[in-house]
Amino acid sequence: MKLADAMSALRIWLDHNDCVPVSFDVVRAQPRGVVVVRIVFADDQVANAFLREFGS
Repeated sequence: MKLADAMSALRIWLDHNDCVPVSFDVVRAQPRGVVVVRIVFADDQVANAFLREFGS
């Protein structure tokens, strides 16, 4: 999956579930250049639903 496709899927999910994250950070982890997306939600139920959808 391309990064743009993954970010689009995140945005669609956030819009569909009418939620605004408390924080949304994207960092490139070293040394392998892995992209890490860290999203914090105010509501644990929303966070758990997001984890079920996108967690690895």
